[in-house]
Amino acid sequence: MKKATWSATSAAARWSSRSDLGLRILSVLQKQGLTQKELATRIGVTEGVISRYISGDREPKPNVLKRYLLQY
Repeated sequence: MKKATWSATSAAARWSSRSDLGLRILSVLQKQGLTQKELATRIGVTEGVISRYISGDREPKPNVLKRYLLQY
């Protein structure tokens, strides 16, 4: 299965309301060569939750943010 690649620049152009955190998550995905699903599995949330973090529709709870920060 081919991994999706993420471009923070192109993603920002698509969603202008994206949060700074969302752009940072996209940057990490791109640099690490991860998919949203892989990141979600690593920090114990669903792929849909990661998508909402990236779009700025949702902010992570403190315990989820801590798990993310401990990964990177």
